[in-house]
Amino acid sequence: GDTLALHIGLALHKRMVVLFGPTSATAEDPYDLGIKMAPDMDCLCCYRLHCDQSPNCMESIPVESVYRAVEEQIRLVQESPNEDLCNDSNI
Repeated sequence: GDTLALHIGLALHKRMVVLFGPTSATAEDPYDLGIKMAPDMDCLCCYRLHCDQSPNCMESIPVESVYRAVEEQIRLVQESPNEDLCNDSNI
């Protein structure tokens, strides 16, 4: 599935930006370790392997928004490099 990287990131307690399209953004949670991003489309969470829409849901997530989200996560790591990202009360 497309959430493998999310689960690996959680296991390693890494900050992340998680992109959702055909899968459910509400079913997965990066807890306090990242940002979820999904486009504003009516057909989200369709779980299709192939899509006829153009642009499709993943193509509809603006690259600039993803870039800013990644920059924000990097900034948070740089501001607190020794922070223990694992807060077991949230997991």
